[in-house]
Amino acid sequence: MERSSQPADIWEGTDPPLAFAQDQLAWYTRNNRNARVGHYSIEIAQLVAAAATTLAAAIGAIPVVTAALASLTLVLTGLRQVFGFREKWATRSWALIRIEHEINLYQLNRAQGADAAGRRLVLQVDAIVAEETHAWAERLQASGSPATGTSPVAQ
Repeated sequence: MERSSQPADIWEGTDPPLAFAQDQLAWYTRNNRNARVGHYSIEIAQLVAAAATTLAAAIGAIPVVTAALASLTLVLTGLRQVFGFREKWATRSWALIRIEHEINLYQLNRAQGADAAGRRLVLQVDAIVAEETHAWAERLQASGSPATGTSPVAQ
């Protein structure tokens, strides 16, 4: 999964640490929104499918219709577990807030020493990304899947 929304030369601009942090912020913003939409989409679809199953049984629909609706509910439950949109939304929201906080601190501290503030910003954002990557790997291991694929936060 491609992370960077900016060209690889973000380190050559006028403020590389800020460009790096904003690139990470853009990735988390985009993927946080996708996780939120995925979460709500599956939850709403599950509710509709479960309600339709109950309604089909109540009105005496042919068994194949009731069974198909019940199967759809089961598939949606499985998709919720497989994709983990709720967990992604929660962890990415937290990372997003922390990166925004670090950017704000950088903006405040930049006047006191641009080099030191820039180093601190890059180190802090890297730590946030590393923590998110580690949490992702732990979730995969806990689910029984090997963490051999590309991390959702790897560049």
